[in-house]
Order: sequence, then C-alpha cells, then structure tokens
Amino acid sequence: PPVGASTTSNATYPTYPPAAEVGPFPVAGRYRLTWTTISYNAAGVNRTLTNCGISDSTVSDVPYLRAYGNDVVTCDLPGTADYNGEIRASGTYVGSPSNQANWRGSASELAFFAAGRVRGFMPGAMRNRPSTIALSFANVAGTFATNGSQNFGGRFGGGCEIRELPDPTGFSSGGNLGQLNSLDGRYQRTANTTIATSPSLSITNRNIVIYVAGDVTIANNITYNTGTWNIDTIPSVKVFATGNIYIRPGVTQLDGEYVAGGQLLTCATTSSFPSDATINSSCRTPLVINGNIKAQRIHYLRAVGSLLSGTSFEGHASPNIAESIRFSPDAYLLPDGGGLAPDPGGSPPYDSIIARPPTF
Repeated sequence: PPVGASTTSNATYPTYPPAAEVGPFPVAGRYRLTWTTISYNAAGVNRTLTNCGISDSTVSDVPYLRAYGNDVVTCDLPGTADYNGEIRASGTYVGSPSNQANWRGSASELAFFAAGRVRGFMPGAMRNRPSTIALSFANVAGTFATNGSQNFGGRFGGGCEIRELPDPTGFSSGGNLGQLNSLDGRYQRTANTTIATSPSLSITNRNIVIYVAGDVTIANNITYNTGTWNIDTIPSVKVFATGNIYIRPGVTQLDGEYVAGGQLLTCATTSSFPSDATINSSCRTPLVINGNIKAQRIHYLRAVGSLLSGTSFEGHASPNIAESIRFSPDAYLLPDGGGLAPDPGGSPPYDSIIARPPTF
C-alpha cells in the first residue's frame, strides 16, 4: 500500500513521455505532475504541446519478499477457488533482456511448484539461466507462462498438502511459553496463546514443539545459538496452530518452523488483519525467517524497502527485502524430527530424502 504523504504535491517535469524515470520523490503519496512539453503521435504525425499537461499520480513504495535455500510450494486447497494455489507478488524487469540479472523484487533462489498462476515471483533468480521459467513447475502454454513476462507459469500437476498438524496426545500443558529458552520438549495449549512475550534468543541444544488449538501470536524474536552444533545438539523450534499465526511488528527474526492451519500474517498488531494505516505506520522493519513457514494462506505485510532499490541477484542480507525466508538444512538433520519422533503424540519418520542436482 502507499506509504507516507497522502495529500497532493506539485512537481514539474520538462518532457512527456520522460526520457528517464520520473523521480525520485521525497515520500510516497499523491502527486500532481505538470509537463512543460508533451510529445505524441497522432495519425502518423508527431505533435508537440507546451505548458498544458497535468496528471495526478500515486507514488508508492512496493515492498517484496525473497526465498532462499529450498523450493516454494503452493497447493490447490478445497474452498479457496478465488486464490487457487496462486503466488501473487511484486517484481519487475529494469532493463533488457528480460532475464534474472535484470529482475528486481520477489523471487526464489530455487524452484517453485505452484498449483495456480505465479505472478511477479521469479524462480531460480540468483543466476542467469536459459529461460526465466526454467525452474517453474509445471508450465503451461500461452500467456499464462510467457517467457520474458511477469507471469512465470504454474498449474503444477502433482499433489501437495500442508503438513498435517501433530497429535498433541502426551504433550505437556505446563512450561513458560513466554520465554522459550527455558523449554525442552513438547507443549500444548487449548486456547489462543501468545508466545515469546520476552525475546527468546540464542536457543541452544533444545528441541521445542508447541501445539496450540487456536491462534498463536508471536511477540518477540525467537533465535538459535549461532555457535558450533553437532548432530546431537542441533536446536529446533516448531510451532503449530490449528488457527492463525500472527507475527508482531517488532519481530525481526524467527528461527524454526511455523505452521498454521489457517492464515499466517507476517505483521499484525492485534489478532486480526491490520488496516492499511496500521501497516504503513507499524510494519516498517524487515523480517527474516531462518526455517520455513506453512499455512493455508500467507499474507506478507511488511512495508519496508521498494523495487526501486532492489539489486541484481539480491542476497538474503539485503535490508531492502521486506521478508526474507531462508530454509536451513538442519531441519533434515535432527535425529528424531526435532521432538516429533514416531512415538505417541509424534509424527511418522521420513519416508525418504531426495537429493537433487545443484541446478535445483
């Protein structure tokens, strides 16, 4: 959404159409642009008008997200025909040719598997490839997946599903969910719950599973120890909500896995969908998730950064990315699935782990 000023400001530019990009503007908002010269073609005749061109335009920041380290999957879920497994994001080319080097905005380092249309989200965006849809599965013919446009395919035919929520039988109803550093094991709550009411930082050698029959609000950062781990000391945090997951605006980093049976909102001041005014005023810091997130629908709501400031092959450390999702391979290395071993209250073990060639 537009941020900053909402009143109309005046600006004068010498030529329309402009020879270069108009701007920069001091803040986002409504602008009245006055053109001293307008050139156009009418019936094959070039014409020029002077001092008579005025246009009102909305200038907006356009935030975006990027995903690293794993594939992105969207599913065609029952009852969601309006979205139908789509990826709707913000991205654009800044030059010719239309390739990965000239792409700015939302992207995945690796592939995506999308049941619906993918718009404004580039797959395999960290190096140039023979095609801009080389890592979009599966593509279809026509404008739905035209190489060089902002549509990158979709309609993946394989089945997929959100990971099933675990059976909480045997999970503890105790534990202080406000400070996760003191926990180690499996915990449950039977009503809406706020976790990490104080920052839970540098979690070490602990496997924490939280199951909530309701909504989860995450109030502060949840981070792992950044020191050396071995196979027996890999930390993990897994949060499951049968309802929605709301991430507070002050949260800047989450390590672990976060799964919502409903929706996941990356910025919410209350347990509800925020207004545009709230997003503009409160959701102005980037969010980094070292792990993965899953939900019936994910709303990326951070209003920081803009396509205008994006860079070629943009890395995860860029402060211009509103939401950066970085998958961590430690999720595969946990000896018992991170506290979800195949015992009462746990989940089945892995059936297989597939290693793909580096191109994927």
